[in-house]
Amino acid sequence: MLVENSTIWETRIQCVDFLLTASAGDRNELYYLATVCQLSLDPILISIAPNPEYPICEVIQEAGSFGLHAVPANRGDLVARAFALAANDPDKFRGFAFE
Repeated sequence: MLVENSTIWETRIQCVDFLLTASAGDRNELYYLATVCQLSLDPILISIAPNPEYPICEVIQEAGSFGLHAVPANRGDLVARAFALAANDPDKFRGFAFE
């Protein structure tokens, strides 16, 4: 059953896993995010906090955009795979399928 919510707080979900993605040139970066905050619905604004020491920040800066993917509760394997990625791997999308 789909229930419409006006804020993230109405969902009563306390923790949602997200994967942050960005691409620029031949670099595909993927980063696990534990913190995504809704700031506004109109306009839609969110706050993210990736570690500035990780390469994804440079790629987001270069690309000017990023993707944010909510991970379903039954796909903890995606989170585990994201944690296992080497920080210096230039193609972190390998083996992932994003729709």
